[in-house]
This record gives sequence, C-alpha cells and structure tokens, in this order.
Amino acid sequence: MAFESLKIQQLSRAFDAPWPGPEGQIVTLSTPSLHVAVCPKDGARIVSLRHCGTELLRQYEPGRKAFQYGCFPMIPWVGRLRNGTISFAGKEYFLYQNKGKNAMHGMAHFDDWDCEIFPSKLVLTNEVRHPWPWPCKVVYTIELKENVLALKLELESTHGKTFPVDAGWHPWFLKDPDKTGQAQLRLSFHADSMCETGSDELPTGRIMNPSAGPWDDCFNFDTSNAGAELVYPGRRSIAIRSNCPALVVFDKQPDATCVNPMSGIPNGVNTDPHLIMPHMKMSAEMNLTFSEGPIF
Repeated sequence: MAFESLKIQQLSRAFDAPWPGPEGQIVTLSTPSLHVAVCPKDGARIVSLRHCGTELLRQYEPGRKAFQYGCFPMIPWVGRLRNGTISFAGKEYFLYQNKGKNAMHGMAHFDDWDCEIFPSKLVLTNEVRHPWPWPCKVVYTIELKENVLALKLELESTHGKTFPVDAGWHPWFLKDPDKTGQAQLRLSFHADSMCETGSDELPTGRIMNPSAGPWDDCFNFDTSNAGAELVYPGRRSIAIRSNCPALVVFDKQPDATCVNPMSGIPNGVNTDPHLIMPHMKMSAEMNLTFSEGPIF
C-alpha cells in the first residue's frame, strides 16, 4: 500500500525529500543503435537511454531527488495537483501536499511495478491505490523497434467506477551528452498556444500565444499531436511524437531539459478532466525516433 515505506512517507510530505535512486532489478532492451534500462522498483523509470553508446538522460547520483533524473511516467495525474485535492462529482478528495500546497507528478513511484520481459519490449503493470480514491490498473509498454523507442501507458478502472485521470512522461534530456563542455541541445516545437502560469506554478486558465524561452510552461496542440525535435548538431536528432494534446517544457537548468508529453495540462483532472469508465481504457503514447548525424 502507498505510504508503507519510509521513502514514500517522506516524499508525500516533501517533493525534495531524500531519495535512494534505482534499487533492485534493472531490465534492459537493445538494438544495434539503442539501449534502454528500466528499474521497476523506481516507479518504472527509464534510468538509462543510450544512442550509439552515448547516454542521453540525466543520471541518478547521491543527492538527486525523486523527480530529477531519468524518464518516469506520471499517473494518475500529471504535473502539479492544486491543493493536493481532486474535486469530482460533487465531492472533494484530499491526497497529500508535497510542494507547497500542491502534489507533484502523480504516484507511479509509490509501488514496485511487475515486469514481463519479451525480446523487444517490456510490459510493466501496477495498480494505483490509496490515497488515490479510485483503484485503477496501469499497463506500461516499453518497446524498441530499430531506431524507435515506443512508450504506451494504458489506465483502466478496476472497480466499476468512472473517474478522472491523466498520464504522461517526464524525461530529463542531457544538454551536453557528448561532453563537449557546452550545451549542444537545440529544441524546437510548434504548439498552437500555451497556458499562462500563475504564481502558484499552475495554469491560470488563460490561453496565450507561445512565447520564446527559457520555459517552465505548458504548451497546447489542438490536434492532440504533441511533438518536438531535439537536435544535437553533428551527432543525432530525436523526433518526439505523441497522441497527447499537451507538452510541458522545462529548460531552466544548466545540464538538462525536460520535454513532457501529457494527456492533459497540470491540474487538468480538476479543470478539464478526462474520464475513464468501467471496461474502457485511457491511453497515452510517446514515440522517440533517433537519427544519427551529421545534423546541422
């Protein structure tokens, strides 16, 4: 159950609580050009992603916090949840608060995930439980296809209830993975709009035209095809494509940039809920296609 372990008790009180990093089994997938390592016990986090031998994700090191490395799934909400509370069908459900008055990045890290290993894919499963008020099953498929990393999250009601959910990913892409001594990453995307962010770090409800970076912002894609291009000139490019309508970009740290496809905006389970019903699934997908340089 959630809150059973000391690390989760601490994390539910403070997002920057001490965190042990990857523990237990590390499972891997490889193609000639790609290598992926996943830790089921660390919230089904991708702890390593290598292209042609070069690590592309920020790694855990002592002192790093739970939300500061690798690529982790966000379920059953994404980003910040206002006041740590869900309002649905006339009722309010308080979960916890671990960043000011808000709750951060969902509960994927609350339990160990089960993992089935196949030649070219991993299928990880978990059931979201207390303090989330509606038990739901999550199936997370991680698959390698030559130069493509395909990720899929499926959420399903397991107790005959209808309720709001969101899902997404939070990858930390290194800005200088080739260790040239200066940031190499060039990021581009073509959003239709962006959310105004308030002093509480949540969308205000006002929609604006996209602005220039640096960003800690949520962008909207009207046709539900959130995507971005990450280019390391002369080395490689990564094309991100998703069926999600929202993309959070955070590039204010010197060593890494977050590019987060999400099925809804932060606090969207309250402001614009996506509902799953009995015997129906909600699915979020993200594909990363890698191309080798020279790229200018």
